[in-house]
Amino acid sequence: MVDHTQDLTIVWDPTTYSGADFVTVQLYPAPLEWFNTSAVLCRVPALAGHATIPAALLAFYQPSASATLSLSIARKPGTAALFTVGLSDGTAIRSVFQYHSLEVILVQLF
Repeated sequence: MVDHTQDLTIVWDPTTYSGADFVTVQLYPAPLEWFNTSAVLCRVPALAGHATIPAALLAFYQPSASATLSLSIARKPGTAALFTVGLSDGTAIRSVFQYHSLEVILVQLF
């Protein structure tokens, strides 16, 4: 349950993230309608450990409305590091590692 008259703060453990990581928090109505959608999007450095959606933005949602809250973690574009993978035949290939994590939660506003 989310009180639409109070700021909504989402907290995570920032200790495993670097300055190249960011968290995106999104809140959008459920069910999602392409022609009538208002959504909140907030992107913060993962090292911050929290993001807050102000009550002024939550006020656009009606009490008893359902919404989807999503949190995703990824690296900033252009910050992926290249590395070399040695192959069994003695050659090597250049590689890059990218990741993205997403958690989606259905919430009820009151």
